[in-house]
Amino acid sequence: MSANRKSQVSLYSIVSAQAGGVSDAILRATAGQKLEDAKGRLDVMLDWFDELCEGAQTMKLVNVKDLVRDWLIDDGKTLLDAWKAGLGLQMGTAFMGLEESYTGYPQVLGIYNITKINQSLRPLLERYWNTAYPNNVPNSQLAFELLMHGQIDKATFNKHCLEDGWSSSWASKLYEVWNRNPDEYLAFSMFKRKLITEAKMYQCFRAKGYDASYDKVLYEALHRIPTLRELLTISDYVPLPDLYIAEVLRQNGYTETTVNYLVPAVRLRPLREEVRSVIGRYLWQYQIGRLSRDDLKKALTPLCQNPKELELNMLWGDLRYADELLDEEIEILEARVEYGDPTMQTQEDIFTELVLLGIAEEKANLMAELWYYKYVYVPP
Repeated sequence: MSANRKSQVSLYSIVSAQAGGVSDAILRATAGQKLEDAKGRLDVMLDWFDELCEGAQTMKLVNVKDLVRDWLIDDGKTLLDAWKAGLGLQMGTAFMGLEESYTGYPQVLGIYNITKINQSLRPLLERYWNTAYPNNVPNSQLAFELLMHGQIDKATFNKHCLEDGWSSSWASKLYEVWNRNPDEYLAFSMFKRKLITEAKMYQCFRAKGYDASYDKVLYEALHRIPTLRELLTISDYVPLPDLYIAEVLRQNGYTETTVNYLVPAVRLRPLREEVRSVIGRYLWQYQIGRLSRDDLKKALTPLCQNPKELELNMLWGDLRYADELLDEEIEILEARVEYGDPTMQTQEDIFTELVLLGIAEEKANLMAELWYYKYVYVPP
């Protein structure tokens, strides 16, 4: 902003501050030359901050304090002169206030004084107060923690409870509340191990918020029951009644529909390995011709849990039986070749007979070649 523009703003602000509602024309007539003189001084003060900041940048930090102090003293004198000059215009306070708003003198002065106090006097007073009048003592909760850590004794804990506002009768009550008690699970386990009495276990239930009406119910509920996996393991060694299995499954949260499926599974699963062994033996007997197919089906029906299992076992038996028959037919052909059957003297004859048995041609060709050189071929 140009100096001329600043002057116009300053004059307008001074005129606007004139009290009493006097018009601009009357004010100019009465103010005359005094306003013109004040205008020049005001324009100079507008550069206060720039000059102060530029001077501070070129000086050491320890000298900035003196620089600011000198500027504040000089500016205070200038404001006083402005007030005196403004008296002639019947607006001394307004004129001085206008210059204060331009220079920010009150703010700089306040910052200067507050900064000095914060950097010197206030820290000293705080340290002195904290040293001479210590006001931090443990409250009741912290005192309890100190007691638990062995840093203070019970009497000191009671003393801090009093200082925290609790009457002496409440100290022991607070201790009992804050003193950690076993939860219901640990209390139950401790009672089962005969480490605490039943009454003490119920007392621990109280401390966790359970009403006395839950004592017996909670005690029963805390007993472990076998999971499904544990039921299966137990049933490997001990026969379990269906009613017991069903009740345990219900207590584990299974629906009735699921219970109806799981009960026979738990009852029968432990014997499945033995059942498979028996089934395997029946299949072997059928394979070597000691059991007819009808007899095999009768034997497997009560051992299989569903029709699909029976169907697959019968299919397995049929395949093993067919393999057994084919193996024997192959052995007969090999014996014929070995003992010089006239119809089995060439490799082609052997190959043809093997294919007729159902052997794949590639396999039959290899077998025929092997038997020919093993039993028929005579080196020259």
